[in-house]
Amino acid sequence: ECAPTHAHKKARLEPSSKVRAEAEPAGGSTEEPDDATRRHGRELRRRLRKEAVAAAEDAGLRPKVVHDMTCHICHYRRPEGVLFPCARRQHVYCTSHLEKR
Repeated sequence: ECAPTHAHKKARLEPSSKVRAEAEPAGGSTEEPDDATRRHGRELRRRLRKEAVAAAEDAGLRPKVVHDMTCHICHYRRPEGVLFPCARRQHVYCTSHLEKR
């Protein structure tokens, strides 16, 4: 018999293959990155973030208010927070961190 499909699960938002290929390390060096590498990393993160936001918007996903959840930043259970629609599971910010960021 065939294995059951998991079509009922939410689609996971993944970066495009072009952006993913740029993110792979060249040679696996463990040396401290130079300024050009750091700039490249910042630019890559900026592009990935922009692409993830666009994918979430295209899928009709929006942040939502949640109750009695653990904050992703301070790791304390808070009475209220916001759950972000991204690939990171349980990405919740408490109202305090939401206001600060």
